[in-house]
Amino acid sequence: MTSISPTVDPSSADETDEGAAAEPPAPSRRPALADLPRAALRRLPVVLPSLIWLAMAWQRRWIADDGMIEARTVRQILAGNGPVFNMGERVEANTPTLWTWLLALVTWVSHASVYAVMLGCGLVLAPLGLLLAVLGSRTLHRRTSPGRAYLPLGAVVVVALPPFWDFATSGLEDSLTFCWLGLLWWLLTGLTRDSRRRAAWCALVAGLGWLVRPDMAMGTAFFLVALWLIVRPGWLRTTVLVLIAAAAPVAYEIFRMGYYALLVPNTAVAKNASSTDIGQGLKYLKDFVEPYALWIPLVLLLILLPLTFSWRRLDFAGRVACLTSFGAGSLMAVYVVAIGGDFMHARMLLPATFTLLLPVMTVPVRRLSAAALKAAGTLRTTVPAFACVAALVVWAAFCSTGWREPGGISAAGIADERAWYVNVTGTRNPDVPVEYDDAVYGMVSADGSQAWEIVQAGSDQKPVLLYNPSDDPDAVVSVPLDKMQYSVAMPGVVLGTLGALVPLNGLVIDQHGLSSALGSHLKAIPGDRVGHAKTMDLVWIIAEYSTAVSVPGIPAADIAAARHALGCGELARLIRATSATLTLHRFLSNIVDSPGLTKLSISNNPYQAEAALCQS
Repeated sequence: MTSISPTVDPSSADETDEGAAAEPPAPSRRPALADLPRAALRRLPVVLPSLIWLAMAWQRRWIADDGMIEARTVRQILAGNGPVFNMGERVEANTPTLWTWLLALVTWVSHASVYAVMLGCGLVLAPLGLLLAVLGSRTLHRRTSPGRAYLPLGAVVVVALPPFWDFATSGLEDSLTFCWLGLLWWLLTGLTRDSRRRAAWCALVAGLGWLVRPDMAMGTAFFLVALWLIVRPGWLRTTVLVLIAAAAPVAYEIFRMGYYALLVPNTAVAKNASSTDIGQGLKYLKDFVEPYALWIPLVLLLILLPLTFSWRRLDFAGRVACLTSFGAGSLMAVYVVAIGGDFMHARMLLPATFTLLLPVMTVPVRRLSAAALKAAGTLRTTVPAFACVAALVVWAAFCSTGWREPGGISAAGIADERAWYVNVTGTRNPDVPVEYDDAVYGMVSADGSQAWEIVQAGSDQKPVLLYNPSDDPDAVVSVPLDKMQYSVAMPGVVLGTLGALVPLNGLVIDQHGLSSALGSHLKAIPGDRVGHAKTMDLVWIIAEYSTAVSVPGIPAADIAAARHALGCGELARLIRATSATLTLHRFLSNIVDSPGLTKLSISNNPYQAEAALCQS
C-alpha cells in the first residue's frame, strides 16, 4: 500500500500547544510557477486515495449478473418499452431507481454500449464520492484544528478493502451510493447558520436517498435532521426545505404505485426485505469483519481520535455532523444484520462502513517539527499518533494484498460474487454479457446448446415457451406460448445473463421472482439462501404463459389448479394491475390497490393457492 504523506492547510499557522491560539493566516497570493509542484504535492493526500481506488477498480472491473438486470431495463427504456424488464409486464426488477435512469440518460446521450456506460459511471462516481468525503472531513477539522497535517486515514481504510474495489464497478448502484454519501457529507460539513443556497442543495440531495436505494432513506432522515439543527430555519423556510427534499421521492412513489401497483420495488417483495433473520445477519457481518481483521483499524482509529482532536473543541455544527455520521451508519449496519444480510460478500455493509468513516476520512495530526516536539505535552501525543498512523498503513498494506482468499459460496450461502463469475467465465474481467452467456448457456453457434435453442426459437414465426425439466436440467422442452406478442419465453435463475441472451421482445421469467409479479409474491422457503428464498415452480409458469394442459414432468392436475388460481381473487387483480393496458383508470386503480398488493402472499403449492384464492 502506498504511504500517505501529510498535507497542511497553507492558510493556517502551526500550533505548538494544545491550548495555544493559531496565528492569523498569511495573505493569500497566487502561487508562482515554481511553487506549483510543491502545491500539488501538498494536495496529493487529498486525491491519492481516490486515484488508488480508481486504479484498483479498473484492475478488478467486471459486471455482475445483477448488473445485467439493470442493463436490460435500460435497454427496454431506450427501446420505448418503459422501465420494465419484459415489455408488456410492468414489474420493477431494479431496486436503485436513480441509477437506472442515470444509466439510461448517459447511454442515450453518449450512444455507447450500456455495459461500457456502467463501467465508466462506476469508475467516476465511486472515487468522486471518496474525494468529496475527504474534502468534507477536512472542512470539518479545519474549523477546530487549524495548522495541523490532515491525513486521509479513513480513506485509507476504504481503499484497502477489496470489496470496495469490486463494487465500484459491477454494474450495480454501489458507486452512486458512495457518491451520494460523499456529496451529502461535503454539503453538510460546509453548512452554517446563514447558509441558504447550500442548505437547499443539501435538502435536495438528501431527499434522493430513497431513489438511490430504499434503505438509504435512513441516511436521508439523519442528514435532514442535521440540516435543520445546523441552519435552524423558521417554519416557512423549514416547509420549503421539506418540499425540496420530498419532491422527487414523492413524485416517483406516486408513479411507482400507479405504474407497478406496489409501494416498494418488486425486488424488495421478492427478497422479503421487511423480514428479519438476525442469526444469518450476524454470519454476514462476521463474513465481512473476520477476513480483513477490521477490528485493527477500528482500535487504531479509536486510539488516534483523542490524540488528534478534542470533542470539546468541535463547534456545534461539527458535533451534529459527527453524530449524524455515527447514527446513520450504525442504523444502516443494524438494518442489514436484522434482515439477514445479503448473498454477496460484504456488499450491503459497504455503505454503512463508508458512512461511519466520514468524520475520520481525514484526521488532523500535529506536524513533526522541531518547535512542536519541544512544546510541553506535545511529545506524549504526537509520537503515539504517528505510531497509530504507521500501524494503520501496515494493516492497509496486508489487507489489500490478499488476506482474504476469494472463493465460491460459503456454508452460510454468502458468495464472493466476482470471484465466482471469474471462475465460471474463465475471464479475469468479465464485463460483457457474451462471456456470461457462453459459460452458462453455451455458445449461440453450437448446435443443441441452450443459447442456440433460444435464438432458433426466437426466429420462428410461432412463439414458444422453453424450459428445463427438473429431471434433466440440460434438456430443453418447448411448449406453445400463449402470448403472441412475444417471440420466445424462458424461465431461469440467472436473470441478468438470461436477459442479455433473450431478445427484448422475448420473455425472461425469473424463478426467484425479481422480474415476475407472481413469483415475487410466493411464500419464501424457510432456510433457503438469502435473496433466493422464493422459487416459482415450473407449474406456475406453464399455467400463466401456456395453454398446454399436459407437459413432460408436470402433472396435468397441478397445471389445472395453478391456472384456476391465476383467475381468482387478489392474484387475478395482481395480474391485471401489471399487464393490462395502462389507462388513466388503471393507473388510479393501481394506486388504490398498491398497499394490498404489496402485502399479498401466495402459497407455492397450486392446490393450497387455489383453495385460498378461489373459495367463493
